[in-house]
Amino acid sequence: MHWIQKTMRVYMLFFLGCTLTSGYENTSVVIPGDVYIAGLFDIHDNLQGSCGEIRVNAGFLYSEAFIFALDKINSKTGLFKNLGVRIGGLGFDTCRSIDRTEKILMDIQDGTLVIEGVTFDEIGGVIGPSSSTYSSRVHQFLKRYNVTQISYASTSTMFKDTEKYPYFLTTVPLDDKQAKAMTKMLHNVKWTNVLTLSDNYTYGLNGVEAFKTEAEKLGICVEQSFVLDKDGSPAEVVDKILKATKTPVVVTFTDFDDAIKIMRAFHETENTCGDFVLIGSEAWADSEAIVEGVEQSSDGLITMNILGSEIPGFVDAMKQKRYGQYPTNPYFDAYYEDVMKCGERYQNECTNDTSITPDMYELDIFATHVTIATYAMALGIHQVLTSVCGQGYSGICSDFKMTEQREKIFQFTKDIKFNDITGTSFEFIGNQGNQGYEILRYHGYPLNRRGYKRIGKYSNEELQFTTLTAKGLTDTYYKDIVSECSSGAIVTSSSIVSATALCTLLAISLGLSYSQY
Repeated sequence: MHWIQKTMRVYMLFFLGCTLTSGYENTSVVIPGDVYIAGLFDIHDNLQGSCGEIRVNAGFLYSEAFIFALDKINSKTGLFKNLGVRIGGLGFDTCRSIDRTEKILMDIQDGTLVIEGVTFDEIGGVIGPSSSTYSSRVHQFLKRYNVTQISYASTSTMFKDTEKYPYFLTTVPLDDKQAKAMTKMLHNVKWTNVLTLSDNYTYGLNGVEAFKTEAEKLGICVEQSFVLDKDGSPAEVVDKILKATKTPVVVTFTDFDDAIKIMRAFHETENTCGDFVLIGSEAWADSEAIVEGVEQSSDGLITMNILGSEIPGFVDAMKQKRYGQYPTNPYFDAYYEDVMKCGERYQNECTNDTSITPDMYELDIFATHVTIATYAMALGIHQVLTSVCGQGYSGICSDFKMTEQREKIFQFTKDIKFNDITGTSFEFIGNQGNQGYEILRYHGYPLNRRGYKRIGKYSNEELQFTTLTAKGLTDTYYKDIVSECSSGAIVTSSSIVSATALCTLLAISLGLSYSQY
């Protein structure tokens, strides 16, 4: 295999594994190439210090989107028709653990972890992780070595500090843009008094602060702010919000998993139907998992999802993969067993004659952003290779030394403009992606109308919201309710699962699917 014999390799690490701080030897992905870049994905949940259940939607599908993007890149057509190397990948599962993530990087840096002879000095860039909190910690390590990092889901406004995050990029918009979208919608429908509810992590706390800044500009009063602690009961938080004020609108910044718990908590709480309107952050998006089992009480839910399209060709690619016959992703068989309910765990034999079809999984917009991040990093490295080795280069020339080119890789990647895998124009504005948001409404009934429907969008600083839609929301959800604005006191709850009511539930949610972004 000629790729092993190259004198210089640039590595994209695609991390897959199964214990939190050791045991990387059990499984790793190796995608052959001349040039490699790096990626971090939570294939499994974190379960009390070890890797737990496989994440059949977000984490696993993100790893598949990464592999899919590499296949497209290496076809050397379109954007990559002049690519003079093959882009490869290595990988480990970070298992939703910052300790595991940091240990992987440190072990590569000090030579403890070596995959196919790759050293840390050969790594050109890192894709991921998704969580803002994790991305921040990862960047504090990577910036010591001028390594470019592109997240496909991190949205915290802390990344606007380019002195602290000099080599950080994210393909998604940051939370100040999200806050503008949310406050402009509130202003449009004349909902001027709100509560806020956030998790107690970087994502939630910074998200609420960004929202408060934009709310003040439009005269929207934040009466009280609730902060979720790690322990406590949903009923306790619901009770606190019910007693706090007559204000029925609650803006929330929590992750995907908390969103599910929030919906169930309010569904199970008596006498809350119609009392509150919930405005959720991007963790909600268009997820069916969040409303599963509580569809009717979620009717009227409004969410905001990052604008974009599903990955063309991804569904067909998934259909081609077979149980026991797809070694590229060593977690596919475990994924297949979980989706098909077969194997030893289910005491039901698995066969390889059944395809994975789209009704078996939920592919969110961040899978598309994995491909965008992968394309961006590959294009940046390709442009640096062209500048060093010349037009029409073939292979890695002797003048290319990775440790000398990392600064240039960041600058080239930051400045690129291209049509992404869906054909949509993409570029970084500052260090964030250029997309806006679509506004969705969830219909819980009748059964034949169940699902999310687009009712507007926010793009280029403009809210496109029909007069009929705005009037309908105002009359339906917030008629004749007036609340006097108070001091904006912060109330700390003691629950990881809380929020505000439903039945006539309004949630604005902007696309992130898990972790403290």
